[in-house]
Amino acid sequence: LVVAERGRNRAFVDLLLERQGLNESRGKSKGRSDDYVPNNLDQINEIVNRQRASVLYYSVAAGYLYAWLIAPTKGIIKFHSATLNDSADSELNEGGDPVCNGAGVLERLVTAVRDSLGLELSPCSTINEDQYSEDPISERTGFLRMVNRQHLLNSSNYSLSSLFSLGSIGGSVASLQGSTRSSASTQGSTRASNRQSWKGPACLHALYQLLIQPFEDFLPCKGAVNKGTRRELILVLEGDLYLVPFPVLRSSNDNSEYLCERFSLLVVPNLSSLRMGRHRKQENEQTVKSLVIGNPKLPHSITEHWGWKDIPQAEQEANIVAELLQTQALVGNQATKEQILAQIQEAECVHFATHVSWKLSSLVLSPSEVLEQSQSKRLYMSDNAEEDEGSEVSTSAELPPLSEFLLSAADLLSTRMSAKLVVISSSHTRDQQGWATSDGLVALVRALLAAGVQAVLVSLWPVPDTATKILLRAFYSALLQGTRAARALAEAMQTVQHTKHFAHPANWAGFVLVGMNIRLSSKVALMGQALCELLRVPDKCRDALRVTLHLVEKSLQRIHRGQKNAMYTTQKSIENKVGTVMGWKELLMSVGFRFEPASNGIPSSVFFPQSDPDERLTQCSASLQALLGLTSTSLHALSKLTANA
Repeated sequence: LVVAERGRNRAFVDLLLERQGLNESRGKSKGRSDDYVPNNLDQINEIVNRQRASVLYYSVAAGYLYAWLIAPTKGIIKFHSATLNDSADSELNEGGDPVCNGAGVLERLVTAVRDSLGLELSPCSTINEDQYSEDPISERTGFLRMVNRQHLLNSSNYSLSSLFSLGSIGGSVASLQGSTRSSASTQGSTRASNRQSWKGPACLHALYQLLIQPFEDFLPCKGAVNKGTRRELILVLEGDLYLVPFPVLRSSNDNSEYLCERFSLLVVPNLSSLRMGRHRKQENEQTVKSLVIGNPKLPHSITEHWGWKDIPQAEQEANIVAELLQTQALVGNQATKEQILAQIQEAECVHFATHVSWKLSSLVLSPSEVLEQSQSKRLYMSDNAEEDEGSEVSTSAELPPLSEFLLSAADLLSTRMSAKLVVISSSHTRDQQGWATSDGLVALVRALLAAGVQAVLVSLWPVPDTATKILLRAFYSALLQGTRAARALAEAMQTVQHTKHFAHPANWAGFVLVGMNIRLSSKVALMGQALCELLRVPDKCRDALRVTLHLVEKSLQRIHRGQKNAMYTTQKSIENKVGTVMGWKELLMSVGFRFEPASNGIPSSVFFPQSDPDERLTQCSASLQALLGLTSTSLHALSKLTANA
């Protein structure tokens, strides 16, 4: 275990230290690198002890898979090894799915799983959500099979319309998460029926037997999510293991739960990255600084040569995400490499809804300008003069240089980033280029982590547009309510799973979260949490809502009048009016009120904000007025809904 950990992250740690500016000299760098890389089992256990989750650590070496289950305060609970040769492969696949010869066991199993989930090239290249009801059932094979609206898997738990109302963030979250949880309890019989009908392909069970089953006796039993105590599980992966759809792994027993129903899953390249996350500076940002990119405009020459077509669905996705993050998406000609590099360093959350070249480990963006043919030829031949004759890169005179429109892993490594989250949504690419490769995924993700990004969400294969939008809306809405990323992703997967037409795992199991289990530092999130806290006591919250609204409106009045003098009231006077209701203090803090402790004979005071950044005061006022306009019955119902969210 120690050798595996040291071997896989020495170069990565050195690179990360360089990006953080910690290696002032080679000697200092070596010393700091040794501080990060564990030298013995005690140091590994120390890292795990600081987590709130058990760790499944996988290592592939010399034809063997080695795996350890490590738990906080308990150390190594279970070790398991398995040979990855042809005989082992045949034993794992005695159920009978054909797997091609000549590849590694993991690669063959992953390929077989993708084929079994319907991710074939030709059906996938023509995904059209409206065509499914028109195709005869006899033709529903591969990807089309999973979207048969009469299929038992695609039972209707709730409708799509309820997931796309563009209301407040809090409303979206209540809609999504409330529906998810109510579905989990009221649709149990439907889900049980589904599982009895779809047991999954043999190759999927083979992966479960290889990767999870040896540790099953030591993992928490099913049902934890129904009690609101979804546990976390950290997966330390390498190579082809990144392509395994861990969320959908489960035993072949009837009514067994998917792994993502039992755990919030988080993937890390090594345990040392968890230790380094503790050294990140905690920033108290007022809002989430976001950068959203969608459907970059590509010249016709690039589209023709590389096959990266216009993807208007990605532009729609970018606009949805930008609305949630309260920013303006860069789409079309605006989504240039130059523009993105200029903004990416300061963004806390970055979302790419673009084509991805997994072969080149690059994100496909828009060139800064459409080059004339002669200029393009000169620049392209100059930039690629040293290319090998056998290179896959075309030397067509019409093509701009790759460096003009590809944001490569090398570009990211030379960029210092502070983002907590980067989302790479390549699920709109409808051909083979939309399937992530292990080499391309590892290169991109490691480059982002080394550049300073804390977490990366990646889609492994093409997904129908509507399913992608549902998942991302649920994911971001949960994040903006203060939910940690791993749980937000697990709940978003569950939302899609319980949605009409998209219950099949191919619609939701292909998303991987790599890095830290981050939480966005958002004042909007604090506002939502505070409002939920206020509503916990619906019989007594009206006075607190009125008092808080009065203070917010007074602040807005002063700001609009241009009054700059400091104004405060005593904390005691507010407490006397709101009573025992909790949440009002956090709500005022989320919109800019400053609480000062008692000193020099002055009682504890609350200072009014003198500005309204991002119009949070205005949003808060609108929310409070809306809540006060509800009847007592509605407030009680809303209180119950938010309490279960």
